[in-house]
Amino acid sequence: MKNIIFDSSSHLGQFCTTNEDIRRGCKNMQASISPLGDDDCIGQWTDLENGRTDRAIWNLQTEVQDAYYPVMDRYYSITNVEQQALSMFEEDIAYRLVPYLPRLSPNSRHTCARAIVRGASEIHTLFKELLSEDVVSYMASHHNITIHKPQSKEELSYKDAILEERYQTALKTFRLFGVNPPAQLDDKRSVRF
Repeated sequence: MKNIIFDSSSHLGQFCTTNEDIRRGCKNMQASISPLGDDDCIGQWTDLENGRTDRAIWNLQTEVQDAYYPVMDRYYSITNVEQQALSMFEEDIAYRLVPYLPRLSPNSRHTCARAIVRGASEIHTLFKELLSEDVVSYMASHHNITIHKPQSKEELSYKDAILEERYQTALKTFRLFGVNPPAQLDDKRSVRF
């Protein structure tokens, strides 16, 4: 069983309109998550990251929202993605990371804490601070967790034809309206393209 953590940046990264390698990598990561009922690859993120994603989309034109949400409705209905609020234990772990990762924002420490507590092997992100050498090194050496910036030259399709069709429609809509979803995140952590 593979257990990966993703955040708002890598989730919205699958619709990136300014860097095709990033878009394909983020989409491939999301497409690699197992169907519901199968635990070969479980995807996890927090309610906080989901909220950041929704806030970014809600600030866009209605036509863009109308193209995006059918993708997500289908995606969450058929994939093995776990989304829960942070537990008190995870909050405690995030606080305990401060001396080791003092420059890391609370949001990113929450992502690291989720990965540690849930036994994840990977974190997928586009946030610069999580991709910094000190964070990558600490998480690998102390917790055996690798941090990835998803990138790929090849694109996987979603196995579900309806999901893939909805994804392509949403992507075309983002392009038509000139919207780059990861750049819409209202988050002090900057995204690395």
